[in-house]
Amino acid sequence: YVNTRLNNRWSDNGKDFESVLTLMNKNLWDALDFSIEFSYSNRDESRFTFRFDLNYDNWLSAGMFAGKNGEQNYKLGVDKVVDLKDITRNVESMNSSRVKVITFVDENSNNIYDSGEKLVDNVEIKIGSQTEVTGDEGEAYFFGVPNGILYDLNPKIRKPSYSLGSNKIAVRGTNTGTIEAFIPLKAMVTLSGVFIVDEKLNLSNNDIKDIYDNTIIKIKDKEGKILENTIPDETGIFYVSGLFTESYSVEITYLGDKLNIPPLIETIDLKYIEAKDNEIVLKFREKGITLLKN
Repeated sequence: YVNTRLNNRWSDNGKDFESVLTLMNKNLWDALDFSIEFSYSNRDESRFTFRFDLNYDNWLSAGMFAGKNGEQNYKLGVDKVVDLKDITRNVESMNSSRVKVITFVDENSNNIYDSGEKLVDNVEIKIGSQTEVTGDEGEAYFFGVPNGILYDLNPKIRKPSYSLGSNKIAVRGTNTGTIEAFIPLKAMVTLSGVFIVDEKLNLSNNDIKDIYDNTIIKIKDKEGKILENTIPDETGIFYVSGLFTESYSVEITYLGDKLNIPPLIETIDLKYIEAKDNEIVLKFREKGITLLKN
C-alpha cells in the first residue's frame, strides 16, 4: 500500500553526500493521498529535513516542512481542477477537454448530422475510463478527457433497430472548450413486397401459389454481393429485414414453367420511415414482371 523510494547522491568529488527517503501512498481509504520525505545532507553542516504532503479527495491540499535550526513551513489550501459546466465531475488535469457526444439516425447515409435527423437515446459510450449513456436528447458529456490521446468510440447500441454500420468513430482531446463528437447510427430498415397476378392470365389459386413457390427474390448491395435470398409466401408477400438506408438491387427470377417470364432487375433506394416498412408492389403479367410501386 506504500511506495518507498531511496535516493542517494554524491557530488563535488565525493565531498558532499545527500540521501532522501520518500514514502508515498495513493488513494488511501479511496480519498487520501500522502507522502512523507526525510532527507540528510552533510553539505551545510549535516542538514536534516522532514517534509509531509497530504491531498484529500483531489481537492484539499496540506503539507509541512521542517529543516535546520527549527525552520518550518506549512501550507493548507484547495488544489482542485473543476469544469464550470459541471463542478461535480472529477477533472484531474488542466490539460484536458470536455467532449459532447451526439448520437443520431443518419437517415440519408451521408455520415453527417443534418438538421431534423432523429436523436437516439440509451446509447452507451466509453471514453477512457469514463462511461456515459445518452439521454433523451441523444447527448452525453465527458469531462477531463486528456488532450493528445486518440480514443476509439465503441458505442453499445441498446435499441435493436439501429447499428453503427461500417463506421469507426474516434475522438482526440484538443484543449478546446467543448469537442462535439457526432456518432451516426444506421437505422435497420425492412423491405416488404407484395406480388399481384394479372387477372387476364386467368390462373387458378393453385397456379398462382405455384408461381409464388417458384419465384426467388435476391437482394444485392452496391457491389453486387447477395445479401438475402427469399421467396414470397402463399399470398405473394415477402419481407427482408436488417437493411440500411442505401441503394439495393432487387432481382426477381421466376423458375417455374407455367409462364415464360424474364427476370426483373430494379434498383431501389431505401429510406428511413418511422415505424413503417419500405414497400414495393410487383405484378405478374403475360410479358413479364412490372414494378408498380417503389
